[in-house]
Amino acid sequence: MPLMLRCPQGHENPDGQTYCGQCGALLIQQASTESVGETNLTGDEGHPPAVESRRAWTARWKYVLAGALALTLILILLVVFLRGSRTIQGKFELFSAGDVRGSATDCEGTGGYSDVDEGMPVTVRDQRGNIVGSSATRHAESLDELARRLGDSDKPADVSRAHELITQSRGIACVLLFDVEVGNADFYEIEVGRRGKISYSKKELEQRKWRVTLTLGT
Repeated sequence: MPLMLRCPQGHENPDGQTYCGQCGALLIQQASTESVGETNLTGDEGHPPAVESRRAWTARWKYVLAGALALTLILILLVVFLRGSRTIQGKFELFSAGDVRGSATDCEGTGGYSDVDEGMPVTVRDQRGNIVGSSATRHAESLDELARRLGDSDKPADVSRAHELITQSRGIACVLLFDVEVGNADFYEIEVGRRGKISYSKKELEQRKWRVTLTLGT
């Protein structure tokens, strides 16, 4: 920073002098008036402080927003967990000699039962009549799956007996499956297509391990 030598009378003299060249007074050393009042108008990276402040606040708000979204997701998952959603595993069985065609894993009703097929709507309502779950009937993906669902068990002996039943009932029985995820309720009314309804309390479904069977025909 350049220095000027100023006497008590205010006369400026070049650096290196001891006495004022105009009045002879002893000179006083001080900074040049050009440098007085200078202010650093830029931040550490050459940006104005206002710009740096805006960037800092933007970064903070991004973190706040991310945290809020994460908290919302956690609350949603908590609500779903507390509601205790369950999956009802169902079977729709049609027994009628002469009114069933197809294989065990690709069957359908005929005649007066022509509506019995995969894709029948499944609707579940609570005690207030509100829909708490919906799905549709489907064919079993394999004989093993059908046997496990018929026997309500994965035990080899139960599955084996179910396989025998499937073989014996070929042409007289058609079994369709459905799976419906439902919300928490005290009472459940299950309707499959236009073939009537069955009702269970929550306690009854818990005792049945959330497995139900609807049977049609004789």
